Formats: sequence, C-alpha cells, structure tokens
Amino acid sequence: MSCHLRALRHAWRAAAFSTAALAGPGAATEVRVPLIVPIFGVWGANTGVGKTLVSAALVAAQVSAARTTLFLKPLQTGFPSDSDAELVARAATHRRAACSVVHSLGDHAAAAAGATGWTSHLSSSPARVQCRTLFAWNAAVGPHVAVQREGRPVSDDVLVDDTAREVNSWAASVSADSQAHALALVEGAGGVASPGPSGRLQCDVYRRMRLPVVLVGDGRLGCVPCLFAAAQLEKSPLTQCFVTQGNLCDGVCVRNVASARLRCRSLGHPG
Repeated sequence: MSCHLRALRHAWRAAAFSTAALAGPGAATEVRVPLIVPIFGVWGANTGVGKTLVSAALVAAQVSAARTTLFLKPLQTGFPSDSDAELVARAATHRRAACSVVHSLGDHAAAAAGATGWTSHLSSSPARVQCRTLFAWNAAVGPHVAVQREGRPVSDDVLVDDTAREVNSWAASVSADSQAHALALVEGAGGVASPGPSGRLQCDVYRRMRLPVVLVGDGRLGCVPCLFAAAQLEKSPLTQCFVTQGNLCDGVCVRNVASARLRCRSLGHPG
C-alpha cells in the first residue's frame, strides 16, 4: 500500500487548486481547512465497497513509516458494535504494535456508546495516530433514519463546523517538519449520495469544506458507471480513485477507461 500512498501524496501536491479558484455562489459559507497538511475526504461510490478498508490500509502504511495520522469519522451508525474508527485503529496497531494509537469519541458518539468522554486507548504512549468518531447512533441504518428512530439530530452546519474544527485542531498540532508526511482522512458514511442526519446528500453537505477526494469503488459488474456518477456528484477535486478488486468483472474497463479519466488504481482487498 505504500506505493499507493506515495501516489496519493504526489497527487495532492500536484493539485494546484485554491479556495478562491473553487469558490462559487456559496463561497461565503465555505469552511476553510488547512492544505499545508495532506487532508482528504474518503467517499464510496456506494455503500459496502470497501472505503474503510482502503482508509485502514492507508493509515497502516503511515504507521509503518511512523508518521502522524488522523482518521476522522464524522458519522457512524450501528455504533458501538460497528465502529469504522475502531477498525482503523486496530489495523494500525496490528501493523506496528509499538505505535501509539488512540480512538476517541465526541460527546454525541459517547452518548450512543453509553459513556461520557469515552476513549479507547490502544497504547499508553502519546498518540501518533488519532482515530475519532464524532456523531453516532445505535441503529445500523442511514443517519437520517437513525435520527427518526433515536432522536439526537445533528444539523448540517454543526456537522461541517465540528468536522472542520477537528481537522484544524489536528493540523495545528502537527509540527512543521512533519506536515509534508502527515495525513488526515475524513471518511463519509455510506456512498457519495447517501443522506446525512438532516436528509440532505452528504456530498452537498460536506462540499463547503472543499476537501480533495479519494473515491472508492468495488470491482463488481457495473462499477465503472457508478464511479463516474459518484465523481460527478461529488464535484470536489478528485485526487485519486481506488477500486477494491473482489470479483473484478469490469477489470478491463477500469484499467482502460477509468484509469485515465479518474486516476483509478486497482487494489486487492487491503489488509
């Protein structure tokens, strides 16, 4: 996975975009996120395509090089039995047991876990790898449905502002000599067009952050049109696209078409 991480970092450096260049009619409401540190949004072309496995593999590659890393999961359902941040944290410690990793919760997620200020310390050292879950619900359904069942709604503004605040706080803590090799991943819930807690599509909600995007698809028949459709919906700078192979029915098309149009890389299921 290290070669994919290098390609991702190179693509980030080569992405000569700015907030001004991307500004549209709603520019006044955009949320500034520092780009001196590589920060990516991680999206799936659909639900269950392996985006968390890709995130875990990228974090594990960072761990192998002892580099500062943040994995942020703003929205999580099916919690706490299903926790993507916990999975990524455990994958990081599996790769390098001596690495300092911590999984922490925001107050909203802590309420879903039945604990206030709950923190899962996977090592006793100061954390080099931080995995964090902000908002969570128990039911394993879409966030908008979970809100209908359990309450505890989260507005679009609170979701984006709190996510940006977490990323900015982490970036400010990264030392100047570590910035170029640090990495932050902000992973969505479900697919690009999956609704958030308010019912609005997450791609529309998070667009205010203007994050460069890593798009993940799977190798099942029909994956290519799904990837293109997701990329069109996202509208943020598409830095890299990963396809987890599985049964790579559309493998030839992925290599010949998507590779050129979407900077697409085929993967085995990352571990």
